[in-house]
Amino acid sequence: MLTPEESIIVEHMLMEDEGVRVLPYFDCCGREFRKCECKPQGKLTIGVGRNLEDTGLSENECQGLLSNDVKRTTVLVERSFPWFEKISTARRLVIISMAFNMGIDKLKEFKKMIRQIESGDFYSASKEMLNSKWAAQVKHRAVRLSEIMEKGEF
Repeated sequence: MLTPEESIIVEHMLMEDEGVRVLPYFDCCGREFRKCECKPQGKLTIGVGRNLEDTGLSENECQGLLSNDVKRTTVLVERSFPWFEKISTARRLVIISMAFNMGIDKLKEFKKMIRQIESGDFYSASKEMLNSKWAAQVKHRAVRLSEIMEKGEF
């Protein structure tokens, strides 16, 4: 087992040798995965040489990514919608879930729903959620979230 000091040293060595890549790439050429044209392609990789195809992510790593993504999404939602802090917790969580799923820019395209939330018409906002391409794609999720939006509780 490595000592903490040895771990730090080898981590720095690997970061120097492998580099730190925040977007997935193929290890054959170092290009982003959508831009690689190598035949055969190497392994899909991210971070400091993490082979996603063979190693993947642990459940703890997935949870850490999720926590970071929720924090980042929440900040974007708070900055985008001045009314966000004024609605119930359940409704705020619906908005965060939608922004997480489709991205903040797509969520901003729900102009009728946003106006209805601003005016406190949560019934109409919930119906507007269901009247969307998003609802057709996510099906039960949209139904569940629209019910929470309408009622303001879980």
